[in-house]
Amino acid sequence: GYATTYKECKDRNIGTILLHSDTQLLGEVVVKGNLPVTRMKGDALVTSVQNSVLAKAGSANDVLGKVPGILKDKDSFEVFGKGTPLIYINGREVRDKSELEQLSSEDIKHVELITNPGARYDATVNAVVRIQTIRRTGDGFGFNLNSSYYQSENVDLVEQADVNYRHNGLDMFAMFRYDKMEFRERTNVHQTLISKKQLDLENQLKYNDNKQWLRGNIGMNYMFDENNSIGIKYSIQGSPRYDSKLYTTSKVSLDGKVFDRLQNFTSSETDNELNHQLNAYYTGRVGNLEIDFNADYYQSGYLQEDITGEESEEQEDRDVHAASDVANNLAAAKLVLSYPVWKGKFSVGGEWTYTHRKDNYLNVENYVPSSNSKMNEMNITAFAEYSRSISIGDFILGARYEQIKFDYYKDDLHIDDQSRSYDNIYPNVSFNTRIGKVKTQISYTVKTQRPSYRLLSNSSLYIDRFSIQQG
Repeated sequence: GYATTYKECKDRNIGTILLHSDTQLLGEVVVKGNLPVTRMKGDALVTSVQNSVLAKAGSANDVLGKVPGILKDKDSFEVFGKGTPLIYINGREVRDKSELEQLSSEDIKHVELITNPGARYDATVNAVVRIQTIRRTGDGFGFNLNSSYYQSENVDLVEQADVNYRHNGLDMFAMFRYDKMEFRERTNVHQTLISKKQLDLENQLKYNDNKQWLRGNIGMNYMFDENNSIGIKYSIQGSPRYDSKLYTTSKVSLDGKVFDRLQNFTSSETDNELNHQLNAYYTGRVGNLEIDFNADYYQSGYLQEDITGEESEEQEDRDVHAASDVANNLAAAKLVLSYPVWKGKFSVGGEWTYTHRKDNYLNVENYVPSSNSKMNEMNITAFAEYSRSISIGDFILGARYEQIKFDYYKDDLHIDDQSRSYDNIYPNVSFNTRIGKVKTQISYTVKTQRPSYRLLSNSSLYIDRFSIQQG
């Protein structure tokens, strides 16, 4: 810096003022930073974001990638030893991952990671991430532009623009997002079928996938007071381009002798219908009673056309034309009521989900049998949970009852063997405490696994005349 100079000025012409350098040598500089603090609270590991370095991470996507116990791969997440988590923002389930990019890290209060979800969560869920935000003050418009570039063997792009307007308790928002993604896979498969003769199939597959997505949403939240708020959000997405290519080289051997060699090329084009999603919620308190309600509706579908050209050294060449027509509909609602009981908290709730899926497959040449299927699933759930802190630690007791009815139809006929009804109770108990400087948790939870609709799909992928991939 410079030394301070004083000069008495008697008229407007003050002349030139010369400043002399004043350099100071500091003996020591100490830089302090605030690390994010992770602590155990109830059944969750809570990581503070507000007033820590994570507040400057960027978006919620960036924050979750730095939370202990969570691995990030682009826009997907995995919890150590538990798989993909269910993510909530202020008690509302995140069904569109672009919401995480829309949420600024500076608006996040803390992140809770639950590795043993209790009775209020579906019995198939092995991990839950809950994000709690800060109530922002101040009126006016806010804008955010985000651009992401991913370089690997190919280039992926994500471009997103957000705008919101706040006034008193009203918060209105909108988002537009563009995704360009490529996927490449190289696979070698060796299959052996032992029957009267031994059949060996050696396949080399090269798969290229190109996707472009356009997404948008608009919605509003209104906070009546510190304890009561409502909100609604509408989302839409479509794909201007979605195509893939599969190259397959096959060697077929019978009892150790080459039977045939095949070259296949499959080109797929997908026409995605506009996907629609509507969400509404209410979070409030009446006296000591806490109320949390969410409702969702979702609709999606696509038409995929595949053309395969197959060249054979020993048999006739062939062309295979196939089409898959898929439509999905989902409606869901969840209500949770919580009330203080015996120095703890007692929660009861219910959940209802209805899913409908139509899945039709057509092969013109009939090399693969055509089929029309329909699936309906009704899930009705009731649960209760009690949590309390005592002198030696915290404990949670809970139980969840699920009634699931799954009906499968093929060519409009009800298929009893693939239709199922389940009535199950899933208990859970957890206890955490501190032993010296070590925090520990012990828990008992009953979980289940159910196949995804993709695994139940009738859609087929013709690889060659000896291999067909199906759900």
